[in-house]
Amino acid sequence: MITAAGEDGCGYEAPLEAMYRFLVDPEPPLSVQIVDQKSTPTGINEALLSQRDAFLRPDSSLAVVIFSDENDCSIKDSGIGWFIASARSSGGTAAVRMPRATSVCETDPNDPCCRSCAEADPTPPGCAPLSQDSVCSVIVSGQPYASYDAANDSLNLRCFEQQRRFGVDLLQPIERYGSALSDAKIKNRAGALVDNPLFAARAGKGPRSATLVSLSVIVGVPWQDLATPESSSGARPAYLDAAGLESNGRWPMVLGDEKKGIAPSDPFMIESMTPRTGQSPVTRFTLSPATSTNPQENPINGHEKNDVEHADLQHACIFQLPNPILCTPEMYGCDCAPDKSGDQSYVTAENSALCQPPGGGLPTTTQYFAKAYPSLRELSLARQMGERAAPASLCAWQTTNADSQDYAYGPALDALLKRIAKTIK
Repeated sequence: MITAAGEDGCGYEAPLEAMYRFLVDPEPPLSVQIVDQKSTPTGINEALLSQRDAFLRPDSSLAVVIFSDENDCSIKDSGIGWFIASARSSGGTAAVRMPRATSVCETDPNDPCCRSCAEADPTPPGCAPLSQDSVCSVIVSGQPYASYDAANDSLNLRCFEQQRRFGVDLLQPIERYGSALSDAKIKNRAGALVDNPLFAARAGKGPRSATLVSLSVIVGVPWQDLATPESSSGARPAYLDAAGLESNGRWPMVLGDEKKGIAPSDPFMIESMTPRTGQSPVTRFTLSPATSTNPQENPINGHEKNDVEHADLQHACIFQLPNPILCTPEMYGCDCAPDKSGDQSYVTAENSALCQPPGGGLPTTTQYFAKAYPSLRELSLARQMGERAAPASLCAWQTTNADSQDYAYGPALDALLKRIAKTIK
């Protein structure tokens, strides 16, 4: 429907900021411009404010549903946030390459000495100058700082593990959105606390209670990680709510602990360009190698793939399409499309499970499966929301039997409806 309306959207999916801008932002900007090399919100979008005013009723039960196949990339609209989405310099003349990070970032992104090779600030106490760092001291001719080359700086991959790779995190903190859906007061553009429009009283009615706000995230995560223990033993298929995931110890498995440098214990949820190894703590399914020709070698993501162009991440999960899609060169977004000349050598080299027949075989230009990438930020927000959140997987349990209770997104919608029902009793 969106494509039919002529809207392709930005390649940097930002569902969290989109939600914030429409429902909560006290001063939604008309635009974000580069002023003195800094992202600067300008103007106030009065049309949006009118739409929000017409939409929100302070006594209603409100459900926010985020449906996305990859991790959120809500870029900061301050500082050098603009840098992430820019392929050219602010003057439009030179290619913008992302800076590399100091050597310690690779092993400990939370170390005080982990910073960007492009930083000009004084050296933090106890840290070596950038000129003495084994990474930052290697500067390619013509570049002002140590940076990635074109082959390793895909615009498509500028949003994951930014602190480790670039030495700086240019995404909005998840706490921004947890506060937006929970707190009566939030900060405006100047940093002053003001009424949160989502909870403000108006039209003679009292303020909305935070208990009336629900969050559904249908995103990239194996459904097995979120399902109730009974679901695997033949009971009605169902998802745990966010509080249930906490009590069952599932969140560390799905999210790890970024602040402590701990990766998810489920290897399917690790963001990586290169093939991963390991076993799911829930199902005991093992990640399969990128050489496999069986798209169902493991029931979660089939198998790993070859990132031959350094422009994609491994999949968290895949699911079979009800109807395969024959990809042609002009089909934007078709995962198995040949290039504009019809050459399918890239499809063959990548060896993605998405492009292999369900019965097995070499990849073709027909797409048989759909995919989702680890959606860590959306899920982190769901964890913050606790019992008010209903997390679910974008990867459907099954897509072949429409009469079954686990068909498509039935379990995900069941989880959302159960949550909404609690708000209107």
